[in-house]
Amino acid sequence: MVGMVCYFISLGVVLWNVERLDAVLQVSEEIEELQDFKHQIDHLNAHDLSEEDSSVSMLQTVEKLGCS
Repeated sequence: MVGMVCYFISLGVVLWNVERLDAVLQVSEEIEELQDFKHQIDHLNAHDLSEEDSSVSMLQTVEKLGCS
């Protein structure tokens, strides 16, 4: 009987705090998406802007890609 009461109390505490866990998981997903975006930008910088004699700025490169 005491075990069942402890179980229901712990279940209530967990269900009460599910919103906090959900918020943490959402932030974790957003961080992962931002890390993927950063990786893509780093990849762009490494391949498209690595030439030393290139006088095109990153902004001009992005504008050219956007207009294509």
